[in-house]
Amino acid sequence: MTNTATVSGGGDPSCPAATRCSDTEGPTTIDAPQLTLTKTASSGTWGIGIAASYALQVTNTGTAATTLAATITDLIPAGLTIGTLPAGCSATGQTVTCTVAAGLAAGSSTIFVIPVTPTAAAGTSFTNTATISGGGDATCPGDVRCTGTAVITLGAPSVTVSKTSNPASGTTVTGGDGINYQVQVQIAGAPLSQALTFSDALDAQLTLVSVNAGVFSCVPANPLVCSLPAGTAAGTYTVDYVAQVAAMATGAVGNVVTVTSNGGDPDPVCATCSTTHPLGSADTEIIKTVDNASPLVGSTVNFTIMVRNNGPDTATGVVVTDALPSGFSFLGASGTQGSYAAPLWSVGTLASGATATLYIQARVNATGSYTNVASVDADQNDPIGTNNVDDVMLTPRAVPNAVPVPAAGPWMLTWLGLLIALVAGLTLYRRRVAD
Repeated sequence: MTNTATVSGGGDPSCPAATRCSDTEGPTTIDAPQLTLTKTASSGTWGIGIAASYALQVTNTGTAATTLAATITDLIPAGLTIGTLPAGCSATGQTVTCTVAAGLAAGSSTIFVIPVTPTAAAGTSFTNTATISGGGDATCPGDVRCTGTAVITLGAPSVTVSKTSNPASGTTVTGGDGINYQVQVQIAGAPLSQALTFSDALDAQLTLVSVNAGVFSCVPANPLVCSLPAGTAAGTYTVDYVAQVAAMATGAVGNVVTVTSNGGDPDPVCATCSTTHPLGSADTEIIKTVDNASPLVGSTVNFTIMVRNNGPDTATGVVVTDALPSGFSFLGASGTQGSYAAPLWSVGTLASGATATLYIQARVNATGSYTNVASVDADQNDPIGTNNVDDVMLTPRAVPNAVPVPAAGPWMLTWLGLLIALVAGLTLYRRRVAD
């Protein structure tokens, strides 16, 4: 500080205007505290539901320690939830007050960290200013150094949704098969600012079997609806579910994932969100014959069973069922492929246009009328079911009885002698007549 004294009067008309009529002492420095408040944010971009914080730093840039307590006042913007405050701070509503005790030495600082978490009500950006007063610094809160300001932007999430399946889309499936689907949601840049919801309306020929929702909240129905809540942090999240193809499904099964709530991304990406699986079909035909439809009891008959795949697709899991009738006993079997364990012939795989043949030998045990039925089945849908069954009719015959020969007795010998004598007499007579 400086101090100036002046003199006037005494008959000197030039005073006090003349320079010689005044004298100044100083400047003289007086030690005093001087407070500076700095406010910073944990980052320039925050996300909904992600913990963040403000740091309030008070520095005594003066030449003397503070002589009184200083008070920081910070009105936290609406939409920010205040967390647990550090010692020396308290909150009334959204107003946070922190007290710096007297005695903060010149050149020293103290920091208060105010934890906050943005909510969906926080908006897209906000400016927050804190002020300090007291401490023996008469210039606060008026001086610009007595305020601290932080500007925050609430980042928008970038959402990418994709769908895959096993077997992969485009792979042929058959009735009864299970298809494993996975929907993956990738969140980048910032947490979701609102809920993200997708739905998958399953094909009419698909039945939902199971859902592994992970962190999603899902309604396991058709359509399948799954959601992530607002505030879900950046990362990758998946839902896995299984659907079964109807036994008699035809054509193809397909379904599409639709994002119905975008999570705060106005233009979410939905890559490969549809899948299609064509349904395989194979017309398997069976033909059964027998080498003798009217065999004798005790004889052997030979059955022939031929299976043909009329296409258009390869037939897998081909199985023939052929149970011998009760009047026959199995002797043996051989085939061009697969294995036979009565009554099943496991043919296996038949390419379109391919055939396989089974030969069965059986013994005829009894007379009667019998029908021997053979049927074929495969994994694929069969567009023509009328040729999946064939049969043969058998009517075994009894072995004919031999003509009985009576036993020789005395009377028969007498007749035999008379017959011989008669023949001999006739022969002699013919010779005499001839002479």
